[in-house]
Parts: sequence; structure tokens; C-alpha cells
Amino acid sequence: MKSRIGTKFSCHGDFMHRVRKNEGKTLEDAIAIWHELEDRKKRHFTFGT
Repeated sequence: MKSRIGTKFSCHGDFMHRVRKNEGKTLEDAIAIWHELEDRKKRHFTFGT
């Protein structure tokens, strides 16, 4: 995954939960899920600053 996403990729619990929940999806779907979760994290950490 690091070769597709970059060095910032980490396989955290939220990501693994979403991947397991979406069994049968493609690698591209998993990458999209990872980016969605990272965007949510960024918005959460910058909210109210």
C-alpha cells in the first residue's frame, strides 16, 4: 500500500475495520477508503483552530 499511497500510509484500526466491512472491494477501493479516513482526521484535528 505504501507504494500506492505514499510513505504516510499506516494500517490503523479504523482502516482495517472499513476494509474488513467492505470485503470483495478492490485495492483502489481500499485506497479511496484510506484517503477518506485521512481527510476526516485532518478535518477533526483542525476543527476550531
